[in-house]
Amino acid sequence: MSKSNRKRLKLNLLKLLSKYNFKNNPIIIKLLLIYGFIFSAMLLLSYLTFMNYKNDKEISTLEVIHQSNSQMIDSIDNYISELSYSGELPLYNEQDGDNKLLLGLKEFTETGIITLPFSKDTEEQLLRILAYKQTINSAFIFNLSGKSVYKIRGGSLYSDYNPSSEEWFDKSRVNLGKPIYRSTFELPNAYDINKKGIFVFSVSRAIVSPQNFEVLGVILVNSDISFLTNLCKKTLLSPQQRILVIDKDGTIIYDTVQSNITGKVSGKDVELVYADNSKTKNVTIKGVEYLLSATESELTGWKVINLIPKDVLNENIYKMRETTILITLLLLASSFIFVFIMSRQIVSPLKKLLLLMKLVIKGDFDVRIKIKSRDEVGQLAKTFNVMTRRIRKLIKEVYVDKIKQKEIEVQMLQNQINPHFLYNTLESIHMMAEINHDKETAKMARSLGKIMRYGISNTNEKVTVRQEIEHLQEYISLQKIRFEEIFEVILNVSEEIYDCIIVKMILQPLVENAIYHGLSKTETDGRLEVRGYRKENNVYFEIIDNGKGMSESLVKKLNNYLDDLDNSFKSIGLKNVHRRIKLNYGADYGIEAESTPGTGTVMRIKLPYNI
Repeated sequence: MSKSNRKRLKLNLLKLLSKYNFKNNPIIIKLLLIYGFIFSAMLLLSYLTFMNYKNDKEISTLEVIHQSNSQMIDSIDNYISELSYSGELPLYNEQDGDNKLLLGLKEFTETGIITLPFSKDTEEQLLRILAYKQTINSAFIFNLSGKSVYKIRGGSLYSDYNPSSEEWFDKSRVNLGKPIYRSTFELPNAYDINKKGIFVFSVSRAIVSPQNFEVLGVILVNSDISFLTNLCKKTLLSPQQRILVIDKDGTIIYDTVQSNITGKVSGKDVELVYADNSKTKNVTIKGVEYLLSATESELTGWKVINLIPKDVLNENIYKMRETTILITLLLLASSFIFVFIMSRQIVSPLKKLLLLMKLVIKGDFDVRIKIKSRDEVGQLAKTFNVMTRRIRKLIKEVYVDKIKQKEIEVQMLQNQINPHFLYNTLESIHMMAEINHDKETAKMARSLGKIMRYGISNTNEKVTVRQEIEHLQEYISLQKIRFEEIFEVILNVSEEIYDCIIVKMILQPLVENAIYHGLSKTETDGRLEVRGYRKENNVYFEIIDNGKGMSESLVKKLNNYLDDLDNSFKSIGLKNVHRRIKLNYGADYGIEAESTPGTGTVMRIKLPYNI
């Protein structure tokens, strides 16, 4: 896919995601999406952790293998050096300034005859060599013609072994005492105590006269391959691991697959020969994938090659991966069940609540949800029940208030009929009194007419405080004529509230109630005060009389009567004013009575300040 196509695909995916509104999904889908996202993140994290662990494991294992290779090479080099040193022992067999072994070897080379003294000297030296290392299998001292005297540990030759035509023999003669390292071979004409062939690797060198540097013969020291076997056993990390020791020509000096010993590395496995010391590579041998690590000896040029099957290397990691996958699947299943159960516990009550809300929308406010949990859903259900209960209560209150308001309006409309008739009659009486020069009667008829005219208008009409006071003054003047001078009326209304808009006909009924129930029984010194003032955002009127007053229980009954909690009183005027104030301004406003027996009564009106 080209870069432009990938970019176009990415833009299309972003557009698709932007059009898809996740907010409209059901809650259970959102929960599952969140769960899927978290689980996917955990899977990705687990995978990255596993891969890092796998890489670290491979690196640490390869470091161990490199160290093992180096230790093997060091052990082989040290061992070869010791074999080489054991081959020098005959050179130090001097007695009285002469080396009898060298003299005998020179005679042996010239005549081909093994003398008895020479035989004894060589046997002694060969036994010294075999005693030097338990893994030394045999030692040979050859004359230049290839004839030998030898010693084999636990075995013998069934016929003479003459290597004069072999390459290593010629190299040993011409190298003037430098060691020649020979790869593993089967010792010719030899067998062990079990009549089996003997496989050895060797160090050979020329025996040179120290006086004239004449080559007198060749010594060969052979080591049993058990040394390499034991060395490899200590190094093996797994039974499937393969360790080889090869020379520069690809000859297999040792192989944990012992049938390959003395063979050649095949053409398919040529990478083994040219394996770099500093690198680890993947190779496939006979269909098996290996990690290859190689280390080469600077002394012999031999190379130790470690081959570990990748499946074996990662065996524990793969087991851990399988265990992790199994645990992950179990966690996935259990967590899915848990999420499903928890989502049902959340979604089911919400669905029930939604269903009941639809019933509330249709007008059924008697529904109630039963959820016992104390979580957010339980709190929501509790709030829903409280809400429906309050709605029912408010509906009932509004419904009852409307009915009562209608009753009051009907009653007032009915009451308006008689005042309307009386107003016309009072006008006639006023005219007759004027004609008859009865000024007092004419004044009473005029005042009563104004009072009637003020009350006949729309009961819902609102007036200013000034208008309400003027109407109250007409009523007071009328009552003074009737009750002569048995009480005085004091108007103490702040001019600040004169332009305030209030419901009409709220002061006269309270003044009337104070006169008839508080002052009518007073013979002299009656006092009625009407106060009006503003306090913060409210307007207060207080009608205060110094009449006989009321007991505390009677005051309580009067206040309860005004709030429809008691029916002991029949004062329509007070209740009418109280209800109209509440209907117009709310439950925080209305009339409240205060009284003390023998000192009088205070009727307090509370209204909002409104201009």
